[in-house]
Amino acid sequence: MGIRNDNHFLHFSKGERIGILALLVLIIIAHLAPLFFNQDNLPELSINDLAWLEDTTSNRHVRYSLKENTETREATLFFFDPNTLDETGWINLGVKPFIVRNIEKYRQKGGRFKSNTDLKKIYGLTEEEVIRLQPFVQIKSELNTKMEVRGGQDNFLQKRIDVNAADSAEWESLPGIGAKLSVRIINFRTRLGGFNTVNQVGETYGLPDSVFQKIKPRLTIDAKDKLRLIDINTADVNELKQHPYIRYANAQLIVAFRNQHGLFKHIEDLKKIIGLDSGFVEKVGPYFKLTNEIREE
Repeated sequence: MGIRNDNHFLHFSKGERIGILALLVLIIIAHLAPLFFNQDNLPELSINDLAWLEDTTSNRHVRYSLKENTETREATLFFFDPNTLDETGWINLGVKPFIVRNIEKYRQKGGRFKSNTDLKKIYGLTEEEVIRLQPFVQIKSELNTKMEVRGGQDNFLQKRIDVNAADSAEWESLPGIGAKLSVRIINFRTRLGGFNTVNQVGETYGLPDSVFQKIKPRLTIDAKDKLRLIDINTADVNELKQHPYIRYANAQLIVAFRNQHGLFKHIEDLKKIIGLDSGFVEKVGPYFKLTNEIREE
C-alpha cells in the first residue's frame, strides 16, 4: 500500500485566496467605518483651520467640543477683548471657572493684556488653551478707548463720570474695572448712602489702590446733596449699625448718650461721647441729620 499524500489540504486555490483576501478587506472596512461616520467625534481646531480669521471685521462664532478625560463640554469661540470680557464670556469660551477667577484677580490688580501672547501670564491656562484662544483675541487700542482728538487736543481727561450717578456700564468703561468691581463699587455706594468724596471710591473692597489712582482723574461728584442721611435723634442701634462706617459698639454709644442726655442739638455734640474715635464725626457726620433739632433759646 502506498503512502497517502495529504499536502493538498494545506493549499488554497487561486479563487479561494481571492475570496479570503476580499473578506479580510471587508472586515477592516467594517471596523474602521465608525471612525469616519460618528458625528460625535468633532475635529479639533488648529491654527491652520482658522486661516479665515484674517478677516477680523466679522464676529463669527464657532461651536466645538472640549474633551477632558471622560467629560465633554460644549464651548463657543468668538472674537473677544480679554481686558473687558466678563465671567460669562470666559465660561462660554470653555475656560474653567477657577481660571476665570485668576483672570479677574489679574485685571483687578491692574494687569492688562497688550497682546494675545499675554494669555500665557494667566495661572492655570494651559499652552493648548492659549493656542486655541489666541486667534480670537482682539484688543481695543488704548488710543481709541482713552482719547478723542478734537482740534488737536486730548479730550481724555474731560470724559469724567459722576460717582453718585454712574451705572455699571460707565464704571466698566474705566481701565481696570470689570463687571465684578463695578458691582462692588455700586453696592458700597448704596450702603454708604452715596459718596461724599471721590476718595471714598478707593475704599471699595477688592479695588487695588493702583487701579483707583489710575481712574481717579476720571471721577467727579455732582450730587453730594443727594446723600441718604440718618437722623441721629430717631435712629435705633440696628439702623445706625447698617452704615459701613458705624460699628455696633459706636451705635450703642450714640443711642445710650441720647437716652441719657436727650436729643442732640448739633452734630458736633457727638464729640462729647466718650469712646468714639477722634475722627468719627468728620468721617460719618456728612451722613447724619437732625430733623428734630432742639434750638437753644
